[in-house]
Order: sequence, then structure tokens, then C-alpha cells
Amino acid sequence: MLKQFSLILSFIAGFVLPGYGCSATSHQNSAQDTRQPVTPTVPTQPNPVAQSDHHSAETGRLIWSGESAGYSLRWTTADLYVQSQAGTEKIFGPIAKKAFEEDAGDATGNSQSGGKQEQADCDLRRDFTLLSAVGTLVSFQDVDSPYCGGLHAGYSVRFTTIDLAKQGEVPFDQGEGVGDLDIDLTNPGRVIKLTDYFAEQDILRALLADRFIQKVLADSGVKVAPPGLAELQKAFAAAVERGYIDFQLRPDFLTRFVFHHIEGDKVAVRIGLPPFGGAGYHGKHKQLGVLLPIPPLLQQPLALAATRQQGFLMKDAPEISHKQMSSFTFKTGKGKGHK
Repeated sequence: MLKQFSLILSFIAGFVLPGYGCSATSHQNSAQDTRQPVTPTVPTQPNPVAQSDHHSAETGRLIWSGESAGYSLRWTTADLYVQSQAGTEKIFGPIAKKAFEEDAGDATGNSQSGGKQEQADCDLRRDFTLLSAVGTLVSFQDVDSPYCGGLHAGYSVRFTTIDLAKQGEVPFDQGEGVGDLDIDLTNPGRVIKLTDYFAEQDILRALLADRFIQKVLADSGVKVAPPGLAELQKAFAAAVERGYIDFQLRPDFLTRFVFHHIEGDKVAVRIGLPPFGGAGYHGKHKQLGVLLPIPPLLQQPLALAATRQQGFLMKDAPEISHKQMSSFTFKTGKGKGHK
């Protein structure tokens, strides 16, 4: 994102695209919570909200295709196309287009020519990698890397999981800092949170068992374990402000996850932690690995994805993608347009 653009242009940095590893970082045995997880309603007939694409012309080179929960998915270098009885929907393109429209507005007025405000010369790039498809739940990596006037104007990476059966958009909010790519939690649209499917205490127990989390809390002087996820996030934020750690547990961290693999009756989940401050310009993106008890609603979809009968899990993403992605580049200022 390009908000507060005049401040962003003062930073110059390179970046390296992050990968996604396969090793779990925590293997705790969390007890099954008796509380029934809150789950989104999944309709018998798929009913994605997006407008039907009557042109339905798929472009780009095919990376992967498959069926999942009644949806037909085709991921190409141009977009992720999802077909159901409601028609064909593009997933990545609308997210990128909306972001670029907002970014183009933010870029206006950053350069002056004869007293006339003009748009800065920028290449606004967004790269998407499909990481998993579990039932109606689709997870992807989203990389935002604007380049303006010879400067890298930020670099941000996040994981996002959406429910194809839910209505709404993917409502990104700039947040307080450069490239936070936060989800508007007051209106999450079709973005889902871990707590939609897993009990909060199971998630908290798994996070507190993670060695990285333990080190951050210990280094920042936290002697009593936070009683809830909100308290854990606040304790983590305080540690970041004091300079104990370079990665953030953002307020929307429960939306930044992907299903990685199955271990017995548990699913390994990766939670993405974006960098804090200048580290963001180097493309750093840390993953936490936790094991969570599989809720009944996800047992069959996860089993099908793990065997790649329907969908797939993050552990298989490198083999599927072969480092390919869906890329979008818009331009502002001179050479305005997009490709």
C-alpha cells in the first residue's frame, strides 16, 4: 500500500521473495476443548458472491486445477478462477485491482511540476501464490511490492484464507505502518479467522507452547502466561515496541494462516508474522507452526486435501506451484496503465 507516500519514499531497500517451509515449529499435545467451535454456515449448493464472469475466458498458463467441495478451481499465472453453479469468479484480480485503485489515489500529489499535482511514477505489483484448498476454504500468499521513482516503496507479505461460500470482499486496511495489509476485523467479508473453526483455548495453548513465543515473552519480562489471545497479542506488541523482536503478531493475526499438513488427529497450521519497521523492506516473513485438534467440520475436507483427492495442503504447494504465481502490475504517472 502507498499511504503516507512521502514518508515511504525515504526508504530504499531490496527484497528477496520468501519461501514457505515444511517443518513444524511446535508439536504440543493440546487437549480437546469441549466447547463447540463456531463455524461459518456452508450452503448445500455453492453460492459464491462474486459476479459471474460471463466472458469466462481464462488467461495465463495453467499452474494447477482441481475440484473442492463442489467448486472447480483453475489457478493460472493470470488469476485463480473458481467455477460453480453461480458462474465463474476471479479471486486474485479483484483484490489486486481494488488495492491499485486505492494506491493510485495515494500516489497523486507526490510530485510537483509547474505547481500542478501529478501522480508519482510507480510500478504497483501484487503477486499471489495459492497455498491450500480445503473444502470451501482457499488460502494464498499475497506479496505487495510497489516500486516508485527508483525506490522500493515498501514490501509486505501475508497469508490469507477465504471461504468461497461466504459473501463479501477481502477488505484490506493499511493499518498503522507501512505495508501492514491488515484485514478490517469489523467487516471481514469472506476472510475467515482461526477462531471460526478452532476453540480459542486450543489456539492459545498451542501458541504458548511455541519456543519463539516463549522466548519473546521471557525476554520482555512476562512472567504470567497471557490468559487469552487478545492479551497475548498485546504482550507481543509491547515486546515489539521495546525492541525485543523484529516480527509482529498483528491484531488480525488469526486471519493470517494456512493449513500445512496432518499429524494424527491434529492439523499443522502456519501463522504468518510480518516484520516490524525497516525489516519489511527486505521481504522477511516469519511463520509460526502450531498443531490444533481437527474439528469435526474439517475432518473430511482436510483428509481429502491431504491426499490431494480434493484440493491440497501447504506442504504440497512448492511441488504444485514450481515457483509460479499470479502476478499483477499497474503503473501510475508516466506510462500509466497496467499489465
